[in-house]
Amino acid sequence: MLEIRGQPTRPLNRVGEPGGRSIRGQRGWGGNNRSAIRVLQFLVGGLVTFGGASFALFAVDSFGMELGLIHLTIGLVGLAAAILTLRGYAPWLPGFLVAINGTTIAYSSLSESIAETESLLPGFASIGSLVGTLIAIVLSCAIVYLLVAPQKRSSKSSSLG
Repeated sequence: MLEIRGQPTRPLNRVGEPGGRSIRGQRGWGGNNRSAIRVLQFLVGGLVTFGGASFALFAVDSFGMELGLIHLTIGLVGLAAAILTLRGYAPWLPGFLVAINGTTIAYSSLSESIAETESLLPGFASIGSLVGTLIAIVLSCAIVYLLVAPQKRSSKSSSLG
């Protein structure tokens, strides 16, 4: 142990936090949640990226193409966030994941509503877009829930006796 001004300190881990337990101390980011969040983020990022590319490709006018390109950009940022989850823990990563998934939920809802009401996609693409958007929104909500909801601690004692 090191001492600074008479106060004992613990050695710092690789991200500069005492004790080396930064991941377990974060709400929603420890244990099995980390793997689930990582997989879900790759699914959402890929789905929104390919959905945005399809939206831009099959749009019937330039406004639909612009909505698709914005969708594509959000998907690429989501994929970048998924890649960042592979690099390990950073103090800002859970907040960034909540922000990008909140953006995905809000923008996907808005753009899909506009696409359906303004008929910005042909019939065959419209159904695929709607289904893909619903799946992306559900998966993004799951990621936000896993990051924001407090973790339940399981007791190791058994009530059988």
